[in-house]
Amino acid sequence: KAVFMPVAYGLIFLLGMMGNILVLVILERHRQTRSSTETFLFHLAVADLLLVFILPFAVIEGSVGWRLGTSLCKIVIALHKINFYCSSLLLACIAVDRYLAIVHAVHAYRHRRLLSIHITCATIWLAGFFFALPEMIFAKVSQPHHND
Repeated sequence: KAVFMPVAYGLIFLLGMMGNILVLVILERHRQTRSSTETFLFHLAVADLLLVFILPFAVIEGSVGWRLGTSLCKIVIALHKINFYCSSLLLACIAVDRYLAIVHAVHAYRHRRLLSIHITCATIWLAGFFFALPEMIFAKVSQPHHND
C-alpha cells in the first residue's frame, strides 16, 4: 500500500492532467461551433481537473497523515466536494441534453440558447460551491488515536 497508492495516484494525476487539458484545448479551439454537449464537457473537464489537483494531497495524507494545516485541509475538502457535485450535475445535464437531442430533436434545438447553457453551467458551479460550504466550514484536522 505504501508504494502502490503513490504510484497509482501519480499515474492518475499525469493521465488526468494531460487528458483533461487536451479536452479543454480542443474544445477551446472550436469555441465558435461548440454545441451544448461540448459546453457541458468543457465544464466537466474543468471539474475533473479539480479532482486531479487534490490527488497529491491524498497521497501525502495516506503516507504521513495530514500535516498541512487546517486551512489547506478545508480547501482540499471543498475542492473534492465541488468536484463531486459539479461532475454529477454536469453528467446529468449531458444526459438530459442528449435525450432532448435524440427524442425531441427539432423542438429541443429550437428552444435551447447558448446563454441558457452558460447560465446552467454557472448555476451548477454555484450550487457545487454552496453544497461544499458546510464541509469547508466544519472540517477539522484530527490525529487518529492508536490503542496499542
